[in-house]
Amino acid sequence: MVKLIAEGKQYVDQIAVERANYERLINRIKTSHMTIRGAVGRWSVKEAIAHIHLCELYLAERIIHIFSNHDLDRYLSDGQFVRLFFGYDHPEFGTPFGSDYISVNIKIQKYSSIPLEDVVGLENMAYLSLISHLQMNEEQLMTRRRFYKQILVKILDLYDYHTTTIESWLAVLQ
Repeated sequence: MVKLIAEGKQYVDQIAVERANYERLINRIKTSHMTIRGAVGRWSVKEAIAHIHLCELYLAERIIHIFSNHDLDRYLSDGQFVRLFFGYDHPEFGTPFGSDYISVNIKIQKYSSIPLEDVVGLENMAYLSLISHLQMNEEQLMTRRRFYKQILVKILDLYDYHTTTIESWLAVLQ
């Protein structure tokens, strides 16, 4: 588990640092190795990228959804707000954080026929969307510190988990 070391508006900077470390690792992997299963448990690196894409996309969409409905923000306690955000399953999407392993795998398998470059491009767009929504809603997020930290911890843990498992896989591969 990654510890938040930043304060206030520096949280987004900490995400950028972890993201840069993750990208450096991904750039070390040969394209031909990206689809070999086993880099992240049963997943390939390409599938891990798809998983990160799903999580970033989910977080960005949830920020939009929650903060576009001002009544939710006004009447819920921090605990209720966090449970609503991470426990709510969007009808077409579902949370990649709380869903069972099988449903997450089904979502990731949809990316198997998409070329690697496109999956990477989609993931980069989801990351940029998440960062822009964090920055646009930063004032509201800062009033919900527990909620804000949970978003940040989830994304940092995601990068950390995939980085650690891919590094282990690369050590065995070489």
